[in-house]
Parts: sequence; structure tokens; C-alpha cells
Amino acid sequence: MDNDRIKLELLTKEHEHAWEDIRLFMGTNEKVMGLGFTLLGTGLALGFKEQIKEIMIFLPIAVLAILFYSMYNLNVIMTLGGYKKYIEEKINNEINENILIWEDIVKDLHHNNIIAIFLYLIYTIFFLATIYLSLINSWKYYGITFFIIYSFILLLLIIGLVISLIKMSRSFKYSYNLVSNKYSLDFTK
Repeated sequence: MDNDRIKLELLTKEHEHAWEDIRLFMGTNEKVMGLGFTLLGTGLALGFKEQIKEIMIFLPIAVLAILFYSMYNLNVIMTLGGYKKYIEEKINNEINENILIWEDIVKDLHHNNIIAIFLYLIYTIFFLATIYLSLINSWKYYGITFFIIYSFILLLLIIGLVISLIKMSRSFKYSYNLVSNKYSLDFTK
């Protein structure tokens, strides 16, 4: 019986640790995204008002940098979420009751969240506007050669962002399956 109590304590501590890490990455991501888009909005307004073409050219790259950073953080959060779900199942199995169910219900709570949909729509519009303005400025002020090279670089970065988004969207399931297949829920072994 003492061994079961120790297992449950260790699992509970591991669950708390994963939960703390998720909150840490979420908080950091929110702060960086908020500050980053505030600075980008200021840069866009300044570039427009003062007609500073260099700001307009590099704005999409700055937006991409923020989005890549966010994708990295969200990938870590999703990976930790998959691991946390596994730990929740182990704890529930240990106590023979479904008490920890957050990772099971969070999918339904967040996937069709109308606020998140509008937030992503705003980010997309802002991103597309910066790309449009930068491409116009690159063509107008730097010529066709720069425009083609710059367009190619933006295209590669956007492809990288899409690949990152796909990877991030699969990281929860990948993490969960990895630990589920590697470690058994059977405590009799």
C-alpha cells in the first residue's frame, strides 16, 4: 500500500509540474505577443505617417518572427498538454476514478472558441496587410530584382510558418501517443 501512495504522490507532483510549465509558457507567449503586436502596430503607423520605407519592408519579417516564437511556445504547451493528459489518466487509473479530466474537456472548450477565431482573423489581416504594404514598397523603391528575392524569402518563411502550424497542431497527440506507447498504465509490472 505504501508503494501505491508513493506512486500517486510522484504522479501528482509531475502533474503539478507540467501544469506550472504550461502556465509559464502561456504567460510568456501572451506577453511577447501583446508587446510584439503593439510595437508592430506602432511601427506600421510610424512607417505610414513618416513614409519610412525601411519599416514597411521589414514589418512582415518582424510579424513572422513573433508568429514563429508563438508557434514554438504553443508547440511546447501542446506537447506538455499531451504529457499532462497521460499523467491524468495514470492518476485516474491509480485511484480508479475519473477526477482529472481537464485535458479531455479543454479540446472542446477551445477549438471552436469564437473569440480565438476572431483573434486569429485579426492577426491574419494584420499580417496580410504588412505583406501587401511591404511588397508594394519593395517594388516601388527597390526595383524588380529586390522585389523577386524579397517575395521568395517571404514565401519561404510563410511556408515554414504553415509547416510549424501543422506540427504544432499535431504535437499534443504525438506527445500523448509517445508516452502512452512507451510507458504502460499497468502498475503491476
